[in-house]
Amino acid sequence: MPRRRQPYHLYTVMITTYASSDIAQHVRQGVEHITQPEQLSGELAYSGSSEQKAAYALYRAARRAMANPLAIDVVMEQDGKVLVRVDIERRTR
Repeated sequence: MPRRRQPYHLYTVMITTYASSDIAQHVRQGVEHITQPEQLSGELAYSGSSEQKAAYALYRAARRAMANPLAIDVVMEQDGKVLVRVDIERRTR
């Protein structure tokens, strides 16, 4: 009897950033809104079938995004559905 196949899930981890510091500054000040896709940039941090590797990639991506002043959020998806979304918030001291 053949072995039953395990269900396959595709996990992706993406970092979303503003395309430039000028756009980021205008959006944060409320002067401008995101209206064009060119105003954003995305970086694929992980794509694969391992949930454990995706979770670790989410951790690494969130750490990298916290150090990036243009970062907006980090999203982990399973088969196109959002599992985790980490919003990067900038606070002024």
